[in-house]
Amino acid sequence: MIKIDKNKIYESHGYKFKNFVTLSREEKLMVLEWRNSESIRKVMVNKGIIAECDHFRFIEGLKDRDDCYYWLVMNKTGEPAGVLDILHVDNEKDVGELGYYINPLLTGMGLEFVVECEFFIYHVIKLRNNIATVNVNNKSALLLNTYLGDTYEGIQNIDGEQFFFNRHTNGDYLIKHYTEFNIKDYLAYMREHKDIINEIKEGLNTVQFNNLTMELNDFIKNFADQFDDTDPSEIGAGTSFRDLEEWSSMIALSVLNMCENEYGVVLTFDELKTAITVQNLFDVVKKKQNNG
Repeated sequence: MIKIDKNKIYESHGYKFKNFVTLSREEKLMVLEWRNSESIRKVMVNKGIIAECDHFRFIEGLKDRDDCYYWLVMNKTGEPAGVLDILHVDNEKDVGELGYYINPLLTGMGLEFVVECEFFIYHVIKLRNNIATVNVNNKSALLLNTYLGDTYEGIQNIDGEQFFFNRHTNGDYLIKHYTEFNIKDYLAYMREHKDIINEIKEGLNTVQFNNLTMELNDFIKNFADQFDDTDPSEIGAGTSFRDLEEWSSMIALSVLNMCENEYGVVLTFDELKTAITVQNLFDVVKKKQNNG
């Protein structure tokens, strides 16, 4: 079982991992600025600009959640290097979805950052299984991940965009090859795999959709059905639903009834308040389903 101390600053190979719930106001604003930068937003599921109030409310909600964790990562020189997260955590099965983004002001440190983040997740936190998605146009991440040994199982559609997905286990390759990774070899790998996106697509026999994505798409449809005047096309996984013009306490009540009738999950208004996006709400519902 994964056991994470949210109040602890973890250290690994000179890197430090500070949980979001312990960040100062300045640090929260810093990671929000990174997240809202065009270079990062364009490869996210939710490409919208996140408002400061939503960002702070989301971080506050993390204190009571054990299905997702976020860390501010500092590199060996103490510089804020990026953000690491694990989503859709199942603590019993030691499985989650690893994600990260690098401080857009830093350059030339991508390989070391990713290796250290994966080492931390697999060998400090001790996550056994990782389910990951990467935007098919995020060439930098795909090069890094495939260089480190990742392979992709298929393509899934989220809000009309395509994402490669994969599953891998415990990162033993990081222990075996940890001292062998170097920037020279990685640069050579980049030159040899300039067309990495098509290489991955050609290696897939068919377009596949995992069960979680199909469930999410159904949930989005059911969520959108609670609105009378809002076009369903305006609602996706990354939609901050409180920003919708039609959102009201009556719609909120309808959503709670939908969760109970369609998914057998009774949510309170307080639990609804912890969700910012439709994806967040789906995660809460799935967690309560899994916990019986």
